[in-house]
Amino acid sequence: ANLELRSKTHFTPLHHAAMRGHTETVRVLAEHGADLFARTAEGFTPMDWAERNGHIDTMLLL
Repeated sequence: ANLELRSKTHFTPLHHAAMRGHTETVRVLAEHGADLFARTAEGFTPMDWAERNGHIDTMLLL
């Protein structure tokens, strides 16, 4: 799978997982080299999305 595949708004699989609080998925993606600092077209990182949605466990992992 392509870990850095991006949508039209530059979301990666890691952004989607972090936004939804899928901490285990975030862990697996990170362990396999996903870019933790990738930015969306609006400039948000996966950490930003986890924080905006209150996913504390995901934030701690990132």
